[in-house]
Amino acid sequence: MRLREFICALVLATVSISLVASKCGKQEGETPAVEPGAGLTENDPVWVRVNGNEIRKSEIENEMRTMEAQIKSQYGGAIPSEEYAMLEPMIKRRALEGSVEKRLIDQVIEKEGIEVDSKKVDEELNKIKSQYPDETLFMQRLIEQQITEDDLRKNISQVLRYQALFDVKAPVPEPTEEEILKIYEASKAQLMEPPRVAGAHIVLMVPTSATDEARQEKREKAEEARKRLVAGEDMAVLVQEYSDSPTKANGGVESFVQGQMPESFDAAVFSLKQGEISEVIASPVGFHIIRADEVIAERATPLEEVRDEIVAHIEGRQKGPLIQEYLKGLMAEAKIEYLEPLPAPSMPRMPGGPGAPGSDTETEEPPAGSDGKPTGEGMGQ
Repeated sequence: MRLREFICALVLATVSISLVASKCGKQEGETPAVEPGAGLTENDPVWVRVNGNEIRKSEIENEMRTMEAQIKSQYGGAIPSEEYAMLEPMIKRRALEGSVEKRLIDQVIEKEGIEVDSKKVDEELNKIKSQYPDETLFMQRLIEQQITEDDLRKNISQVLRYQALFDVKAPVPEPTEEEILKIYEASKAQLMEPPRVAGAHIVLMVPTSATDEARQEKREKAEEARKRLVAGEDMAVLVQEYSDSPTKANGGVESFVQGQMPESFDAAVFSLKQGEISEVIASPVGFHIIRADEVIAERATPLEEVRDEIVAHIEGRQKGPLIQEYLKGLMAEAKIEYLEPLPAPSMPRMPGGPGAPGSDTETEEPPAGSDGKPTGEGMGQ
């Protein structure tokens, strides 16, 4: 699963601007505190001062790009120019306001000395990784989002600090067992986990620019590796010798979820019986040999495996209004100077109507089950 949905939803519901852009897209580093009057750079002027702390044009523009990416995803591509012309002032306003809110919260966090245990960050990062079939797909997702694993760790740490602050400033009662069960039962259809194959994987990657001869050489090496595996040689040893996958560090151990891979690859993997070794499988990235150590049928995710997500969803839903009130209080007490004029608030609604990013009726994607799928109508109530 991208960044765990319940974390993203909490932050999106409270700060207006996503801390983890487009479910973990690229985010600029924090703008360091600058003394008032310390000077302007020619191309990156100060646009806002928050209690004397400066927010520059580049930071606001980064937030605007984040929001634009979210809107584009709703359009399914580029935003028509005539509609963007209407939306741009509202995007800019939300970026300015959201950056102010974020800076105010950062100031409180710094003042109160809120820190996050690195072990907790590792735990959340591992939860994210565990939702991908293999390390290769996880790394591919990071590349698509234009972030590094270190960026992701920083984003997780920042979100956890926000959670720690809001746990104190906007406390809510612990959900009852009845509330938890009600949402679980309403979400069961979406909590079905697809079949999985757990096993080991050798992959010989082939660049898209490779010649036919080079590709054939890789196939022959894959056939050679399979022949040795079938003959009884140690899979872990063969992985080290042949595999190009990042999972070679742990002996090629991987888990494959049905429906998350190219159709031909999927069909080959899920035709295997427990203990079987696949033929050499061709894919867009190269050639693969899979050993199916365990074939796991579809199942409904047990309540205990999604309890934390359900609890976080219920608490997040209750926290939203409380946090908005807390933010209003921070804004009222703060000294905020807009050096860049704030666009008028009466702007057209974001695409998608109620629930669109930045709208007054903004809603969040519900938390996801252990397979990374939204948990359905029950979790969205």
